[in-house]
Amino acid sequence: MRKEIIFAIAGTLLLAGFGCGQKAAQTALETATGGQVKIDDEGRNMEVRTKEGTVQLGEQTSLPESWPADAPAYPGASVTFSSVTNPVDGKGGISVMLQTAEAGAIVADYYKRELVAQGWVIEATNQFDQTVSLNASKAGRTLGLTVASDETGTSIVETVSTN
Repeated sequence: MRKEIIFAIAGTLLLAGFGCGQKAAQTALETATGGQVKIDDEGRNMEVRTKEGTVQLGEQTSLPESWPADAPAYPGASVTFSSVTNPVDGKGGISVMLQTAEAGAIVADYYKRELVAQGWVIEATNQFDQTVSLNASKAGRTLGLTVASDETGTSIVETVSTN
Protein backbone atom coordinates (compact mmCIF):
# COMPACT_ATOMS: atom_id res chain seq x y z
CA MET A 1 0.00 0.00 0.00
CA ARG A 2 2.95 2.34 0.52
CA LYS A 3 3.61 2.28 -3.22
CA GLU A 4 -0.04 3.17 -3.79
CA ILE A 5 0.46 6.36 -1.81
CA ILE A 6 3.62 7.16 -3.77
CA PHE A 7 1.69 6.63 -7.04
CA ALA A 8 -1.11 8.89 -5.89
CA ILE A 9 1.18 11.70 -4.76
CA ALA A 10 3.42 11.51 -7.79
CA GLY A 11 0.47 11.25 -10.13
CA THR A 12 -1.35 14.12 -8.50
CA LEU A 13 1.72 16.34 -8.82
CA LEU A 14 2.22 15.23 -12.40
CA LEU A 15 -1.39 15.78 -13.35
CA ALA A 16 -1.39 19.15 -11.61
CA GLY A 17 1.53 20.25 -13.76
CA PHE A 18 4.30 20.31 -11.13
CA GLY A 19 7.78 18.82 -11.35
CA CYS A 20 9.96 18.18 -14.35
CA GLY A 21 8.73 17.02 -17.72
CA GLN A 22 6.18 14.29 -18.29
CA LYS A 23 8.72 11.80 -19.68
CA ALA A 24 11.08 12.37 -16.75
CA ALA A 25 8.23 11.84 -14.28
CA GLN A 26 7.18 8.67 -16.10
CA THR A 27 10.73 7.31 -16.02
CA ALA A 28 11.13 8.21 -12.34
CA LEU A 29 7.88 6.40 -11.45
CA GLU A 30 8.87 3.33 -13.46
CA THR A 31 12.25 3.23 -11.74
CA ALA A 32 10.74 3.72 -8.27
CA THR A 33 8.02 1.10 -8.70
CA GLY A 34 9.54 -1.40 -11.09
CA GLY A 35 6.27 -1.17 -12.98
CA GLN A 36 4.88 0.15 -16.22
CA VAL A 37 3.63 3.74 -16.29
CA LYS A 38 1.31 5.19 -18.94
CA ILE A 39 0.64 8.92 -19.06
CA ASP A 40 -1.55 10.43 -21.76
CA ASP A 41 -0.20 13.17 -24.04
CA GLU A 42 -1.91 15.94 -22.07
CA GLY A 43 -0.64 14.60 -18.74
CA ARG A 44 -4.19 14.40 -17.39
CA ASN A 45 -4.45 10.62 -16.94
CA MET A 46 -2.03 8.09 -15.54
CA GLU A 47 -1.92 4.34 -14.99
CA VAL A 48 0.74 2.47 -13.03
CA ARG A 49 0.89 -1.36 -13.21
CA THR A 50 3.15 -3.40 -10.95
CA LYS A 51 3.12 -7.01 -9.77
CA GLU A 52 1.34 -5.71 -6.65
CA GLY A 53 -1.54 -4.07 -8.47
CA THR A 54 -2.75 -1.21 -10.64
CA VAL A 55 -3.45 2.45 -9.90
CA GLN A 56 -5.29 4.82 -12.25
CA LEU A 57 -6.01 8.49 -11.80
CA GLY A 58 -7.19 11.37 -13.89
CA GLU A 59 -10.12 12.61 -15.89
CA GLN A 60 -10.66 9.37 -17.83
CA THR A 61 -10.45 6.94 -14.93
CA SER A 62 -13.22 4.35 -14.67
CA LEU A 63 -14.35 1.67 -12.25
CA PRO A 64 -11.91 -1.25 -12.40
CA GLU A 65 -13.10 -4.29 -14.37
CA SER A 66 -12.96 -6.31 -11.16
CA TRP A 67 -15.20 -3.88 -9.23
CA PRO A 68 -17.70 -6.05 -7.29
CA ALA A 69 -21.19 -6.02 -8.80
CA ASP A 70 -22.71 -5.85 -5.30
CA ALA A 71 -20.72 -2.74 -4.31
CA PRO A 72 -22.72 0.28 -5.46
CA ALA A 73 -21.07 3.24 -7.17
CA TYR A 74 -22.94 6.53 -7.05
CA PRO A 75 -24.85 7.04 -10.33
CA GLY A 76 -23.45 9.82 -12.51
CA ALA A 77 -20.37 10.35 -10.33
CA SER A 78 -16.98 10.75 -12.02
CA VAL A 79 -14.28 8.26 -11.07
CA THR A 80 -11.05 10.18 -10.37
CA PHE A 81 -8.94 7.40 -8.81
CA SER A 82 -8.95 3.61 -8.76
CA SER A 83 -6.64 1.06 -7.26
CA VAL A 84 -6.58 -2.73 -7.42
CA THR A 85 -4.12 -4.62 -5.25
CA ASN A 86 -3.19 -8.19 -5.98
CA PRO A 87 -3.77 -10.60 -3.14
CA VAL A 88 -0.10 -11.26 -2.33
CA ASP A 89 -1.16 -12.30 1.17
CA GLY A 90 -4.52 -13.70 0.07
CA LYS A 91 -6.27 -10.45 0.97
CA GLY A 92 -6.76 -8.36 -2.14
CA GLY A 93 -8.43 -4.98 -2.21
CA ILE A 94 -9.98 -2.49 -4.54
CA SER A 95 -10.58 1.24 -4.03
CA VAL A 96 -12.14 4.09 -5.94
CA MET A 97 -12.60 7.81 -5.46
CA LEU A 98 -15.61 9.45 -7.08
CA GLN A 99 -16.81 13.05 -7.40
CA THR A 100 -20.36 14.32 -7.69
CA ALA A 101 -22.17 17.64 -7.44
CA GLU A 102 -24.88 16.03 -5.25
CA ALA A 103 -25.17 16.96 -1.58
CA GLY A 104 -23.34 14.64 0.79
CA ALA A 105 -26.48 13.71 2.74
CA ILE A 106 -28.19 12.51 -0.44
CA VAL A 107 -25.12 10.48 -1.42
CA ALA A 108 -24.77 8.92 2.04
CA ASP A 109 -28.47 7.97 2.10
CA TYR A 110 -28.12 6.34 -1.32
CA TYR A 111 -25.25 4.17 -0.13
CA LYS A 112 -27.05 3.16 3.06
CA ARG A 113 -30.08 2.02 1.04
CA GLU A 114 -28.14 0.34 -1.75
CA LEU A 115 -25.70 -1.52 0.49
CA VAL A 116 -28.56 -3.07 2.45
CA ALA A 117 -30.40 -3.86 -0.79
CA GLN A 118 -27.26 -5.67 -2.04
CA GLY A 119 -27.06 -7.77 1.13
CA TRP A 120 -24.34 -5.86 2.99
CA VAL A 121 -24.62 -5.52 6.77
CA ILE A 122 -23.78 -2.01 7.95
CA GLU A 123 -21.58 -2.49 11.01
CA ALA A 124 -20.86 1.14 11.92
CA THR A 125 -21.78 4.63 10.78
CA ASN A 126 -20.15 7.88 11.90
CA GLN A 127 -20.87 11.47 11.02
CA PHE A 128 -18.81 14.55 11.70
CA ASP A 129 -19.82 17.85 10.20
CA GLN A 130 -20.20 17.18 6.44
CA THR A 131 -18.43 13.81 6.45
CA VAL A 132 -20.10 10.43 6.81
CA SER A 133 -18.18 7.18 7.08
CA LEU A 134 -19.47 3.66 7.33
CA ASN A 135 -18.23 0.10 7.42
CA ALA A 136 -20.19 -2.83 6.06
CA SER A 137 -19.55 -6.55 5.71
CA LYS A 138 -20.71 -9.34 3.45
CA ALA A 139 -19.47 -12.87 2.73
CA GLY A 140 -15.92 -12.45 4.09
CA ARG A 141 -15.48 -8.96 2.67
CA THR A 142 -15.41 -5.52 4.23
CA LEU A 143 -16.54 -2.30 2.57
CA GLY A 144 -15.36 1.06 3.88
CA LEU A 145 -17.02 4.24 2.67
CA THR A 146 -16.35 7.92 3.29
CA VAL A 147 -18.58 10.64 1.89
CA ALA A 148 -17.26 14.18 2.37
CA SER A 149 -18.90 17.31 1.02
CA ASP A 150 -18.25 21.02 0.84
CA GLU A 151 -19.42 23.92 -1.29
CA THR A 152 -17.74 22.46 -4.40
CA GLY A 153 -19.40 19.05 -4.29
CA THR A 154 -19.00 15.63 -2.73
CA SER A 155 -16.08 13.21 -2.71
CA ILE A 156 -16.70 9.51 -2.22
CA VAL A 157 -13.98 7.04 -1.24
CA GLU A 158 -15.02 3.39 -1.35
CA THR A 159 -12.83 0.38 -0.57
CA VAL A 160 -13.70 -3.30 -0.70
CA SER A 161 -11.29 -5.84 0.77
CA THR A 162 -11.28 -9.49 1.70
CA ASN A 163 -11.04 -10.34 5.39
